[in-house]
Amino acid sequence: MSHDIRLIAVDLDGTLLNSKKQISDDDRAALAEAAARGIRVVPTTGRNYSFALPVLESLGFATTMVCSNGAIIRSSRGETHFQRLLPRRMAREVLKVSREFHQFAVLMYDGDAPGQLQMLKSAELPKVQTFTEFSTLPTKSGLTTLPKSAESAENSPLRSIADSAWARKNSALIETVKCLEVARDSDPLEILYAGPVAAMRELIVTLRARFAGMAFEDAPAPDGAFQDGEESFCMMRTEYPAQNFSMLDVIHAQCSKGRALAQLGQMLGIAPEQVMAIGDNFNDLDMLEFAGLAVVMGNATGEFKQDTVTRRGWQLTHDCDSSGVAHALRTYVL
Repeated sequence: MSHDIRLIAVDLDGTLLNSKKQISDDDRAALAEAAARGIRVVPTTGRNYSFALPVLESLGFATTMVCSNGAIIRSSRGETHFQRLLPRRMAREVLKVSREFHQFAVLMYDGDAPGQLQMLKSAELPKVQTFTEFSTLPTKSGLTTLPKSAESAENSPLRSIADSAWARKNSALIETVKCLEVARDSDPLEILYAGPVAAMRELIVTLRARFAGMAFEDAPAPDGAFQDGEESFCMMRTEYPAQNFSMLDVIHAQCSKGRALAQLGQMLGIAPEQVMAIGDNFNDLDMLEFAGLAVVMGNATGEFKQDTVTRRGWQLTHDCDSSGVAHALRTYVL
């Protein structure tokens, strides 16, 4: 089965990256073959650009990447084609309401944002702020505790994102602070929360209740719904139930992977029906909806496959440890 595909949007974690966070030789070869045929290969990820760049560089060919769930479109050479930041006033409100979850929070700035140089390790690498001091967490009893959902989460030693392997690996980029505060004159790129699945689901309920009609889940706000996203935001969810780990990205209300691909397609003169998207999680949903050919990874959760493959009729490929990306490319494109 062959399709007239001119752009391949491929998610990273759980899709192009296997369970060892590596790209298989088969996947890399298939993407290189597609690129050699003139097909645009666009890694499309929730990762920050700097954290995704090593993956992009390992592909062996220059390309463009959609990062931070659509808040940034940037090339492997560092050329920024699109950037949309989270309004600082909205970010402050979200942090205020989610104070109970600050031990799971990362306040992230983009290295190319105006006025952010004081937050940088270098001109190319952004810093993030991560909350580490449990002693500053207020509770009704006056004692310091984690959210109930985090305390009862099974099979998860993660009590703070500052204790994570990710924080240790990227310590050169991280500024640890006693209290998360948005800079007075700078809009952040996003607020990232990462922790046990139950805690992140509880956080979603908390934000949904406080920002009713203003918090959009797994999809951007409709066009024209709010003036430049000042009164709203988007929540992009990524869940790995088997590892009891979940992430929630709070970004500009008009950002998403699908919205970024639509903009990139317009720039390149590529129609949605000429786009193939491959993904495995909830933050990939609107990207898959946008694409003319939607492919779901075999390692996606049962809930996700029930919605996308069974109900919507999207295509299913092998899992990320069985070179599912290469299988999809060879089945539908190459």
